[in-house]
Amino acid sequence: MGFRTRCVGAADSRLIIGFLRKPADTAEGSTEGQSWVPVLDDVRSLQIRYFDPRLNAWVDKWTDNTLLPRLIRLVVGRPDRTEPLEAIIALGRTPLPIMPITPLTNANANPGGNPAGNPGGAPGSTPGGNPGKITSPPSGGKP
Repeated sequence: MGFRTRCVGAADSRLIIGFLRKPADTAEGSTEGQSWVPVLDDVRSLQIRYFDPRLNAWVDKWTDNTLLPRLIRLVVGRPDRTEPLEAIIALGRTPLPIMPITPLTNANANPGGNPAGNPGGAPGSTPGGNPGKITSPPSGGKP
C-alpha cells in the first residue's frame, strides 16, 4: 500500500490524494491486482516532511528502511481555504522508564508524615474525621 496523488484530468491542475493498494505477492513493476482508494479530492498542493530525531530536523525524503520517522508533517492546500491545512502525525513515542515497585516497610509506611490512623488525611484533620473540614485557629478567631 502506498500514499499517492493523482491528477483529476489531463487539463485539470487539481489532485486527488489516495492509497494505491496492491497485493504483496505482485511482481515489481506489475499493476496486476492494484486498486485505488481516494481519500481527499480537490487538492491544490501537498507537502510531506519527516522528522529525523538523529538530525533534530525535518527532512523532505525518508530513506532509512530500518527505522520509521518519529513524526510526519502533512500540509494540504485546498482551493476553498486561504491557509493550508497542517497535521503532524506521531508514529513513535518516547518510552518512559519503568520504576520498580518497592513494597512498603515500617521505615517507609508513612512517607507523607500523616498521623498514624489518618492515611491520606489533610493536615489539621482528625483521624477518622472529615479530611476536607478546616478547623478554626487556636487563637479563638472566627472561622
